[in-house]
Amino acid sequence: MLEVGDTVPLVYNHPRRATARYVKATVWNAAGTEVSGSPFTLTHVANGLYRNLSLTMPNTTFLTIQYESFTDSGFTTPDASVGTVDATIYKQVAASGGGSEISDAAFEKIIGVISGDEITGTVQEVS
Repeated sequence: MLEVGDTVPLVYNHPRRATARYVKATVWNAAGTEVSGSPFTLTHVANGLYRNLSLTMPNTTFLTIQYESFTDSGFTTPDASVGTVDATIYKQVAASGGGSEISDAAFEKIIGVISGDEITGTVQEVS
């Protein structure tokens, strides 16, 4: 998980290790809006690995990323050997003093009511 301001590694590994492809990543925030700079062009690093490290984590709970591979630099001819690849990156939520953490006692209480795949009791708030 990332914190706001961390580098978001946009990384695509071509399944056929193709080195002469043009890869872009379209990135949306949790509201479904493309983030500033999207789509991002990824650069070939080695052995079919493409990367871009220019995106920083915005203040959103998650990012949805769609990677697309093309055979031309104008991004008009999709790479027929692969489809699109989707990924989701989540922001780390820091606990605050407002009681957002689950205490060990509450955690044990929640675990205590689970039996196999069924809930056999009720979960009660532990203060």
